[in-house]
Amino acid sequence: MTKALLGNHNKTKSSTSSKKDKIFFYALIILPLVQFLIFYVYVNFNSILLSFQRYDSSSGGFVFLSDNIFKNYQGVFELGNLGLDLGKLILNSVILWVCMVVFGTIPAIVFSFYIYRKRALCHFFKFFLFLPSIIPSILLTTVFKGFMIDCISNIMSMFGTTFTTSSGLLDPYSDTAFPILLIYYIWISFGAQVLFYSNAMAQTSPSLVEASQLDGCGEGRILLHVVLPGIMPTVKTFIIASIAGLFTNQMLLFNFYGTIDSAPNIATIGYFIYSMAAPGPSNYDNYPLMSAFGLLCSVIAISAIFVVNKIFKRFEK
Repeated sequence: MTKALLGNHNKTKSSTSSKKDKIFFYALIILPLVQFLIFYVYVNFNSILLSFQRYDSSSGGFVFLSDNIFKNYQGVFELGNLGLDLGKLILNSVILWVCMVVFGTIPAIVFSFYIYRKRALCHFFKFFLFLPSIIPSILLTTVFKGFMIDCISNIMSMFGTTFTTSSGLLDPYSDTAFPILLIYYIWISFGAQVLFYSNAMAQTSPSLVEASQLDGCGEGRILLHVVLPGIMPTVKTFIIASIAGLFTNQMLLFNFYGTIDSAPNIATIGYFIYSMAAPGPSNYDNYPLMSAFGLLCSVIAISAIFVVNKIFKRFEK
């Protein structure tokens, strides 16, 4: 009798504990789930609907197109007729992505390997390279902008260099602004990659490194043949993520210039979309067109992701 009562008591206690675990689990996932439904599913679904709508100034809202539901998509291909150098925007976006992959990823892997091998001043480099990711971007942008305009540009002016505007080397209509901004963006994006790659390298078995050293491998061969294959999933993730942002990356141009009407020398697709769809009643008419533009860019980016992923899988075999 006593054993039966104890057994029932244990079952009740186990059932109560199980319910509490379930309540805790549901409470833990409900917030990110709600955020996903609102800020991803709803926002993206609303963007798709918006691409088939137009802004009605009389009602102050968006209504579905009745005559030609694909008018906004046709308008995307007619942007060039409005004086927009769409080819230059695409070229700038592709240059930004290639430079981020080549001049961002490769040095990041090398520095990460240096930190992983715990060479001289490795902790200093780790802190220094990751520092731009900690400091607010608007603060870094303001400091860098002041340095380039008030210091470097003024020094060059003293030696006879003339600038058409007070922005000096960062004049958005000059040929010097884009390379400088590109280098700056690669630098401030460097720290996150170094952090992830160095942490991925830390998972490499020390016995593999020791065995390669006993076989006479130098640091370069250890990196290429021992460490790099182990972190390839991380490298692959970064490259695929960069493709996903190919047409949304604005290279922090808004921090430097706000919204400007036309600056094809520096503008990217991401900056153009952001400028055209910046919050404000004056841009309401642009929302449907930019939604269609963004969806077309997403289709291209998704296709590129599948191609790159297939290439990675082929090399992995």
